[in-house]
Amino acid sequence: MREPVLLRISGLSKRFGAALALADIDLELDAGTVTALVGENGAGKSTLVKILSGVHKPDSGRVEWRGECVDIASPMAAQAMGISVIHQESVVFEDLSVAENIFVTRRPHRFGIIRWREMYRLAGKLLRQLHSSIDPRERLKNLSVAERHVVQIARALSDDARLVIMDEPTAALSERESAELLRIVAQLREHGCAVLYISHKFAEIFSAADRYVVLRDGRNVAEGPMAQATMDTLVKLMAGRTVDQRYPARLPAQPGKVVLRVHQLARRGEFRNVNFELHAGEILGLYGLVGSGRSELLQVLFGLKPAADGEVQMFGEHPGPLTIHGAMRAGMALVPEDRQRQGAHLSRSIRDNIALPNLPALSCLGFARRSAEETLAQDWIGQLNIKCRSSGQTMQELSGGNQQKIVLSKWLAGKPRILLLDEPTKGIDIATKMAVHHLIRRLASDGLAILMVSSELPEVLGMSDRVLVMRRGLLSGEFVPSRATAEQVLHAATAA
Repeated sequence: MREPVLLRISGLSKRFGAALALADIDLELDAGTVTALVGENGAGKSTLVKILSGVHKPDSGRVEWRGECVDIASPMAAQAMGISVIHQESVVFEDLSVAENIFVTRRPHRFGIIRWREMYRLAGKLLRQLHSSIDPRERLKNLSVAERHVVQIARALSDDARLVIMDEPTAALSERESAELLRIVAQLREHGCAVLYISHKFAEIFSAADRYVVLRDGRNVAEGPMAQATMDTLVKLMAGRTVDQRYPARLPAQPGKVVLRVHQLARRGEFRNVNFELHAGEILGLYGLVGSGRSELLQVLFGLKPAADGEVQMFGEHPGPLTIHGAMRAGMALVPEDRQRQGAHLSRSIRDNIALPNLPALSCLGFARRSAEETLAQDWIGQLNIKCRSSGQTMQELSGGNQQKIVLSKWLAGKPRILLLDEPTKGIDIATKMAVHHLIRRLASDGLAILMVSSELPEVLGMSDRVLVMRRGLLSGEFVPSRATAEQVLHAATAA
């Protein structure tokens, strides 16, 4: 028997200038049901979430909450109704405690004085409901990404949320952490919550969801029970065409010259005794669980964090202390995992973002040439098929996949010789992911040396010429994908 409809949307439409973001959307969300919202980047998912959370107002259409027509006028209004959003990029207050984050909008108090003991008690009770052992007094900055998501879910429960929207919640999580989060999603369903689950990971969608809704170009194109869907049918509905998921073929070639040699590199508390070589024209995969030291290694190589020990050679030379400017002068570029906080200026335009690391080449007598910036931006918008209204559109208006393409293009425009990629396809749809994979393979075939971190084991094995595995700050294995199994790589990443 189908659960009662909690939220019903009819004929919802939204424009941003001349661009139609949503067109005549119909959607029903049931209590005690997990609904997967799927679609390519730019399909309208983010716009729909922002309307449901009170950030945007629709131009037309009707929203019913528990059978009554409502106007979700603001995020506070959405929260008061019982709508909670858990974003891909965790929205938390890092210097506050877990308990303070859970009760950030309504701390228990008496006569204006916060009842701290009561707040910690209630926070602990909520965390235990989620089978979490997180200390309510712990500072948020000391928690992992997965634990921060648990805190956000506890916050939703504290607000008596009836609809929980989860936007790419596992994009930065390990497989183990993702499995734990999916268990919590099942708990929310059992508690009678409606869950709108947005993810590009098909294994999660089929594991977690009861129903699916597909958006394409801002329109509903299909919906139905998850049990009656297949991955191939969903991909075809999302893209409007059949998408071949196979990774681009490796071209048989001998490794080029060693362009990067790392010897006994260490950073206190994060990794130690790291040794490897990277060749021109090679894609070297770096796999490991979140917290294994993968991202920190890339940050040290690019000069974002200081090394405690070891040495690095680039093209046979010692660049001295690792700095960002030194790395860039040597021909190295880093595409970071956190594109929103580390990879882009969200309030600036596409043109500004692409031009920023390339200003010396785009300037004359110390003055930036606007025409040169525009030409460069248009070139990369075309090369990577970036969906936007113009090069003047701000980054924050774009989908995650298009933001990722711009972060890639701004570094590729400088023609690097060594490219460090940290989760290059994190949170992007299957068609965009396929385009990025082909771009990476083409760059390697042109002689670019690529060191790629990924949490997705199929991606690491499908894209890499060699795979290094990190576990607890140490290199624990090296594999050639054609002669390795997924089980062997996982064992190296997790075994004691």
